[in-house]
Parts: sequence; structure tokens; C-alpha cells
Amino acid sequence: MNSNASYAENKIIIKIKRILGVICVILCFINTSQAQINDGVYLIPSNGFYILTLTNGDLVRIYAFNLTGFFEKYEGSKVSEKYSITTLTQDGTLGMEMTSTALGFLSKDLYCLPFAEDNGFCQGLGEFEAIPVLEATGSLKAIYRTQWGAEYVIFESNGIALLLDFEAGVNEDGSNKSYVGASTAQIGPDFTIFNFDTAFESAAPSESDPKLTFKLKIENLETLQASYQDVECLSPGRFKSCDALVDGFFSRLTRIF
Repeated sequence: MNSNASYAENKIIIKIKRILGVICVILCFINTSQAQINDGVYLIPSNGFYILTLTNGDLVRIYAFNLTGFFEKYEGSKVSEKYSITTLTQDGTLGMEMTSTALGFLSKDLYCLPFAEDNGFCQGLGEFEAIPVLEATGSLKAIYRTQWGAEYVIFESNGIALLLDFEAGVNEDGSNKSYVGASTAQIGPDFTIFNFDTAFESAAPSESDPKLTFKLKIENLETLQASYQDVECLSPGRFKSCDALVDGFFSRLTRIF
């Protein structure tokens, strides 16, 4: 073999090695990304529901909700390359398995046990795929419970704070009266969250609802403890006074996740 042919062959071998190296990097990235379900909000195209996922180590908390105010809470943990999820309600208990995909994640029901026959709890279950619509990109991510039992899910997405408000409730006739709301806010250099702007609410405020503004102060990104700051009551609404409203409902936040 002459020197020109040998040189050409070496160039081909080097090029093949580079291509194989690139393919290996791509495959390794895909395998890594598929092993993790990212925090954030997902959409289930088949039924219009949204899925909010938030992880803390191997633990995961999930809220499934729609824009009418209906929501359910799930919790679980990572097992190998999948997530084992369960929920417990007054109607029954359900277990499912979530697996990351190239587009989002796939959820598959594993078991369902209704607490009463023919209560409809296990109807419409099976498999569904979810695609991401809003990713949590920062270290700020936590869940807090208010004094009146609502749960605030707060996370950062591209420098903006997102607060999702989940409030359970029932009407006098026993029908669902739960509420879901979402707001965006600014994040200060001292981890103060302020200037809340409502993105959507499942129900419009009534005339009897109180009106107030506040800031949330995050202690640090390690403990993620939060407290209300600069609470300003504009109208107590159905409450006796602004002092009673602030002291009884806007003086403490408890981090639960």
C-alpha cells in the first residue's frame, strides 16, 4: 500500500472514530435525560389536565389539576429508573408508575382500590403521556401550607418565580369547591418574592373576599423556609378586621416539601 492510500485510510478511521464518539455522547445524554423526570408543569394532551411535579432527592410530589379548579395530590419516590407514585383520597387509593420519555413522561396505573363499590373512582384510568410546558430551572422549589390549609407550590423558571395555589373545599351539597390559581412574581437578590401577577384563577374573587398584598421572604436556598413580609390589607372582606385577617391567616407559612 502506498503512502497516499495509507494516509487516506487513516483519515477515514479517524473520522469514523469521531462519528462514533458523537453518537456515544448523544446516546449517553438521552439515557441520562430519560432517567430523570424534570421538575415543572406538564400537559396531558389526551384530556387537557396539567401535571405539576416537584422532586426533593428521590422523593416526588405531584399535583394533577385542570383550569376548573379540580386537583388531586400524589406522592412517591424514585425506584431505579422509574417513579413509584400513590394517592389516597376519601374515595380510594391508586398506585402508578412514571417513566421518563424523550418528550416528557409516560404514566401507567398499577393498581386501584375503591373504598365503595361503583363509586367511579377507578374509571377512566390506564396510560397517558405528558409533555412539558414549563420547566423549573432554578434551585428555588418548595411547597408551603398556609394557615387556612391551602398549599403554595413555588418554583423558579428562567429567573421568574411561579406560585401555584391549591385550595380544597366543598359546597353545602357536597360538590367540589376546590380552587387552583397561578401567579408569576419577581425574585429579589435577597430571595424576596414580590410583585405578584395573577396568570389564571379557576374562580373569580367574590365581593366578600378580602383584598391584600404581600411579599414572601425565602430564608435561603438551603432551608427554603419562607415568611410573609409587608402584608398590606386593603379590605378585610367578610372578616371582622384587617388585624384579624392578617394575624389569623397571613402570619405564618410552613414548608411541607
